[in-house]
Amino acid sequence: MARKSIIGALLSVAALTLAGTQALPAAAATAFVDAGTCTFNAASGELRYTAADGIDNEVTIELENNNVFIRDGAGDVVAGAGCIAAGNDARRPAGTVTRIHVAAGDGDDSVRVTALKRAVLRGGDGEDDLRGAGVADDIRGGADNDDLRGGGGNDTVFGNGGDDDMFGNAGNDELNGGAGNDNMSGGAGNDELNGNAGDDELNGNAGTDDLSGGAGTDSCNGGAGTDTETNCE
Repeated sequence: MARKSIIGALLSVAALTLAGTQALPAAAATAFVDAGTCTFNAASGELRYTAADGIDNEVTIELENNNVFIRDGAGDVVAGAGCIAAGNDARRPAGTVTRIHVAAGDGDDSVRVTALKRAVLRGGDGEDDLRGAGVADDIRGGADNDDLRGGGGNDTVFGNGGDDDMFGNAGNDELNGGAGNDNMSGGAGNDELNGNAGDDELNGNAGTDDLSGGAGTDSCNGGAGTDTETNCE
C-alpha cells in the first residue's frame, strides 16, 4: 500500500512538472531582418543598394581593404547579383565601382557615404538624413522634412517636398528647395541656390553665388564674394 502511494506521488510530481514546462513561453528566436539588397551592374560600374519597405534604414557605405562595403544598422544586407556577402554586410572590389546608388525608400532613413565614389542618393518618403562623399553627388529628398548634405565635390541637391535643410559644403553646388520652407547653405565654392516655393532662407557663404528665392517670402545672404540675389526680401 505504501509502495502504491509513493508511485502515485511520483506520477503527480511528474504531471505537475510537465504542465509547468508546457506553460512556460518558448524562448524568442533572434530575428535577422533583411534591410535591403545590394546589386552590381558590371557594364556601368554602378553599385546599388535598394532598401526594403517598412524599415528605418541606417546605411553606411565605406571603403575598407580596397573594397566598398555596404552596411545597414537596421538589419542584414542581402548580397544580390554581383555583390559579395561579408557577414551581415555586402561588398564589391573598389576598382570595379564607378558610382553608388542608394534607394532608401520609405521610413526615416540615414545614409552616409564615405567611399570616394560618386553617390546618387534617393530618400523617398519619411524624414531622411542623406550625406554624400567628397565627389560630385546627386542627392534628393522626398515629401517630408529632410537633411541633405553634399560632400567636397560639385553636388546637385533637391529638397522636393517638406521643410528641408540643405548643405552643399565645398565645391560648386546646385541646391533646389522645392515646396516647403527650406534652409539652404552653399558652403565654399560658386553655388547656385534656388528656393522655389515656400518661405526659404538662402546662404551662399564663400564664393560667387547665384541666389534665387522664388515664390514666397525669402531671405538671401550671399556671404563673401560677388553674389547675385533675385526674388529675395
